[in-house]
Amino acid sequence: MSAAPDFDGLVAALRGADDLSSVLGTIMPPGRWRHSDAASRLAAELAAQYRYPAADVARRAALLHDVGRTLTTSALAAIVDWRGWPPDEDERAVGPGLMHGPAGAAVAAAVGLAGEGAAAIRYHVTGRADLSLLDKIIMAADAAEETRRYPWAATARRALQESLDLAVAFWITLKAEQVRAAGRKLHPRASQTLASLGSRIAAEARRLVTPFL
Repeated sequence: MSAAPDFDGLVAALRGADDLSSVLGTIMPPGRWRHSDAASRLAAELAAQYRYPAADVARRAALLHDVGRTLTTSALAAIVDWRGWPPDEDERAVGPGLMHGPAGAAVAAAVGLAGEGAAAIRYHVTGRADLSLLDKIIMAADAAEETRRYPWAATARRALQESLDLAVAFWITLKAEQVRAAGRKLHPRASQTLASLGSRIAAEARRLVTPFL
């Protein structure tokens, strides 16, 4: 698919696909597709490790977690039916950086990955106060998948080796500090996520993130 699709075109391309990864490889930029594909493999491993009962849901949710990024700003604005996952006012104000969460959830719901799978995509950017196990798996897979080459990537993987909660707290803290450094408004759910993980985990995540600030 040469041009960025609109919502309906994206759903049509994905619906009924025998191999979502291959289809996404024709839609996403190569680097984004490799990231999503690697995240899907790690999510399946984490599902087995933490006994999440639906490994294929975890794999597909991770594969689709950034699919909303394929939509342009105008395509995001034109989505009429959000399939139960509309963006809130803060997300609309920030734009694609936050909107790709609800947009991805809407795409996932439209292609048959509803419920907990869509929710994990919806909240993978900001988290939420009552994280499900699948939420944590998708966020940790997003942060620590093997193709990540940022200076903080090895630390994200070490955090995941320590615990799933620490990996999530590291990821949210890192992104929160990047938002603050850019002078942008932090979504309230990010702070709620860290509070829900506990003060000890939040403090350790802050210590791990500090060298990258």
